[in-house]
Amino acid sequence: MDLGKLRGPLHLTKLAFFGSVAVLTCVKIGQLGVPNRHLRSPAAAGRRASSQEEPAQTRNALLADGCTDVYLDVGSNIGVQVRKLYEPGNYEYAKVLPLFDKWFGSPKRRARPSDQSGLCVFGFEANPVHAKRLRSLEAAYQKQGWRVHFFVPVAVSAKSEGNVTFHSNGGSEYGNWGGSVAHTSKANSKDFTVPTFSLADFIETHIKPRALGVHADAGKPPAVVMKMDIEGSEYSVLPELVRRHLMCADVVSLAFFEWHGPKFAPGQTQASIADVQASVRDGRGCPPPQLAPEVSAVDDETYLQDGVPFPQQGVSQQEPPQARSALLADGCTYVYLDVGSNIGAQAQRIFTTGNHRNPFFDYWVRERSYRRTGLCVFGFEANPVHATRLQSLEADYKKKGWRVHFFVPVAVSAKSEGNVTFHSKRKWGGSVAFSVPTFSLADFIETHIKPRALVARAKAQKPPAVVMNMDIEGSEYSVLPELVRRRLLCADVVNEAIIKWQIPALAPGVTEASAADVKASVRDGRGCPPPQLASKIVDMNGMRR
Repeated sequence: MDLGKLRGPLHLTKLAFFGSVAVLTCVKIGQLGVPNRHLRSPAAAGRRASSQEEPAQTRNALLADGCTDVYLDVGSNIGVQVRKLYEPGNYEYAKVLPLFDKWFGSPKRRARPSDQSGLCVFGFEANPVHAKRLRSLEAAYQKQGWRVHFFVPVAVSAKSEGNVTFHSNGGSEYGNWGGSVAHTSKANSKDFTVPTFSLADFIETHIKPRALGVHADAGKPPAVVMKMDIEGSEYSVLPELVRRHLMCADVVSLAFFEWHGPKFAPGQTQASIADVQASVRDGRGCPPPQLAPEVSAVDDETYLQDGVPFPQQGVSQQEPPQARSALLADGCTYVYLDVGSNIGAQAQRIFTTGNHRNPFFDYWVRERSYRRTGLCVFGFEANPVHATRLQSLEADYKKKGWRVHFFVPVAVSAKSEGNVTFHSKRKWGGSVAFSVPTFSLADFIETHIKPRALVARAKAQKPPAVVMNMDIEGSEYSVLPELVRRRLLCADVVNEAIIKWQIPALAPGVTEASAADVKASVRDGRGCPPPQLASKIVDMNGMRR
């Protein structure tokens, strides 16, 4: 798609007001709405007229006129990165949020209409499979007053030179995350013909010379932030940006990338890849006193499956629109529920190997790399004696980037109903009584686990998993029936449960018959709606731990 060709006569179809700038939408080439050659931005008239003798209406209106801040989402996929920008409350654990806060201001500022915030987004995606969703997201955001436009399907390239074949590596039930114009490793990939799109032309034509909005915050310079994740094509696109001096701080303030290896970039070697990366990092060719843009190592692939409904028109613009509250397990593909954590030994076995490896979790997560991708642990312990140790373990694991949280002291119960007395046995005899709050495990699973937004998985064919380990000294006979009643012990919620059954004598009010009924209801998946099956149940009694 040659942006240079957009300057000739155009067939006009619609007049739209894009923020504070009127834009005439024209016949689309691969979904690009182009401006009328003679349309002129009001901001341009006041701020960019460089010559009083030049006719005032000869400058083209630019797509980014009126945009103080610009986010370029190069490789949009299903648009989740853009959603994190405008709806951070729904993506609490996204790694990119600190960058957005630094360059574009607070979530409250970003939630304002674009004619107040000056924030605009342009996304680029080659996969036609995502076109319908991206257009729906764009429409929903424009109803909020946010200037967002996705160019889809377009293959971002060094130059606009006809069409290319895009290999969509889909086929799994978990989405169509992969795809490339250069590489496919999937036997079931589907090929599409899509137009090329020169990112350098777009930045040089519409971003660099844009007329800024009058709403720029005092003391805050304009910002252009670019994310690039285009599956190996970065090594052909970036050299053109460098050659035209567009990867300099006066054009792009911050850039962050997902770098791909030679396998995804035919014709590239480790040396040529390193040279491209160095040219960006060093600001090669940037004329003094211009410097290289800031380059961040952030690679944020959280929440790729999204699942959050689009915002509705009429939501207050003074705060980020909350389609739903952020959940504690958002971003967790794999969840381990350690119900009865004691001193945290089971959680330690999740993250370590050797003698401490947890064989139960290996059933779902066989490769060590998965333990660094979308794995979360939630522990529950009633004994206040273990609180300091568990909190110290949690803090140590968080420093390593592992998502672990212990609820301590809490007595896991069928319902949250005030406090109960917990008796902690002494090694030397006797016991100490503590008053601890009750905690509804059913509420936690129903609120934070079942509807969680998933993170990207290391392999598309590996399904999400929830594994529960329960050892709560007889309380299982009151807790599990509530999980069964709410259909939470079904395979679509909890894949596997490892339960240490206590003898009924340790559970006041429980008989042999009632204990057998609880076990049967769990084992048989009582109440699970077809075609859902029961969770896989492992009896911890008699197993070697």
